This record gives sequence, C-alpha cells and structure tokens, in this order.
Amino acid sequence: MASTSTHGATPITFVVPGTRPATRSGGSGAPVASDVVAGTVKDTVRLSARRAGSELQRLQAVPGEDVVVLRLADGPALVLHPENARDLLLGQQGQVKRSGGGAAPGEVEVPVQLRWRGLEQAAPTRSGGFLGDILLSAFEIVTGLVKDDAVDFVAGAVVAKVDGQ
Repeated sequence: MASTSTHGATPITFVVPGTRPATRSGGSGAPVASDVVAGTVKDTVRLSARRAGSELQRLQAVPGEDVVVLRLADGPALVLHPENARDLLLGQQGQVKRSGGGAAPGEVEVPVQLRWRGLEQAAPTRSGGFLGDILLSAFEIVTGLVKDDAVDFVAGAVVAKVDGQ
C-alpha cells in the first residue's frame, strides 16, 4: 500500500536513470534553494544514458506539496505539478526506445530524451537534433513552495517562452 503525505495525497514515484550529486548543498549540508521556483530542492538527479550496471534513482513527488522540474539540456527548465509530469512522461513511453524498464508497476519511468510525435519531419536544429527531440539534463523535486499561484505563474511563463522559440 502506498504511503500518503500530510495532505493525504499519494506520492508519485519517478524512476530516473542517472546519478545524484554527492551533496546537493555545495558541501554545507543546508537545503538548497531552487533557482527556478520559490522553494527548496528536495531531490535531484543528473540524467545519463542507461548502461549496464548504471543506477536507477527513485524520487517521490507529493501532489499539493512538491513540483517537478525537468531541466532541458541547453534550454529552460519546465516546472510541472507531479500529476502533469506523470502524464507527460507516461505519454512518452510509446515514443522512446525502452532502456530495459526499471520501473515497477505504478512507477513512472523518466527517459533521457523526450520526443513529440509529428515533429520528427521538422528541419534539423543547429545542434543536429530535430525539433521533436529534447534531451533532459536533470530531474528535480522542489518542495516548500510559497504558494501554488507562484508555481502556476512560473510554469506559464516557461511554457510561453518555450512556445515562443
């Protein structure tokens, strides 16, 4: 049976291929403030291609308490409510190559590369990829948010910036 948070929400477990930094706080042991949204970084993983023997990290985000930050390689960060991140990533499962499947039932596998169907035929970008391919560099869980209105504002601003590009 899944545990619940203080708000009664069931945490969502994300399975991320990569490594956790040795210390997330620059060695001080103190919590790290997020540079994207007003909150504290609860957990973070630097994504890497999954190889034999590489680690899968399990991160839990609690709806109503946390947000998920998807850091795009050489790009902006997407700030999502845990349910929206789950839905986005579950939508990717049929579009990306499976890396051996380390997620258990009820967990959400995070791919290193996101792909949007229909954009594969678009012109190549300067980086050699295609408009429909986006590499993730990091996956973060941020907690201690000031209030959801601020998160919604930041998420809307990030989406508008990405759409504008």
